[in-house]
Amino acid sequence: MDIAVTAGFDSTHCGRSLVCLDADDDGDLDLAVGNEGGPLQFYRNETTAAPGAGNWLRIALDTNTNPLLAPDGFGTRVVAVAGEQSWIRYLNGSPSYLSTSELTVHFGLGGIAQLDELRIEWARGQVTVLTAVCANQHMVITAPVPGDLDADGTVGQPDFYELLARWGPVDTSDGLAADLNADGLVGIVDLLILLRNWGRTVSSAP
Repeated sequence: MDIAVTAGFDSTHCGRSLVCLDADDDGDLDLAVGNEGGPLQFYRNETTAAPGAGNWLRIALDTNTNPLLAPDGFGTRVVAVAGEQSWIRYLNGSPSYLSTSELTVHFGLGGIAQLDELRIEWARGQVTVLTAVCANQHMVITAPVPGDLDADGTVGQPDFYELLARWGPVDTSDGLAADLNADGLVGIVDLLILLRNWGRTVSSAP
């Protein structure tokens, strides 16, 4: 059902760009519209201020710990699970013509106050899993370092064994996490990188 007009989104200009962002940091997404030959229009979302407003979760991805990953986590798949329900988002900036939205992942959760699981599926194959994640918060999730193949926050023995299991040419996406120099081959260079990071710990918790 189209509720744009009743919600106040009633522009009659010739729109050329649409940006989604949480401009006032209140957990709901606001809109900015660029118009051809017309003014820039800003629509402030007052949903969270309304009685009985639903819950939400906003996530930023920090990839400064891993040079193999794109800035801001571009290409990352995020899955939120609560009971039998699940939501999937991709960090891509939600581009429209002549614009890119805020580089975060946003979930509208309705009456759900806590997620059973939040899965961050990084573009190089590592998967960060958080459990019992409370709604109504802004989270920054840090990417696993090169060598932390199981994304548990520490480079150690399980990662070593996983790298050995992936030894050789990378011909499927399963081997990407072990290809630590992105040359298409899991070999001695990747092993040396893993050993160099041995014991390094980076927390992925908010």
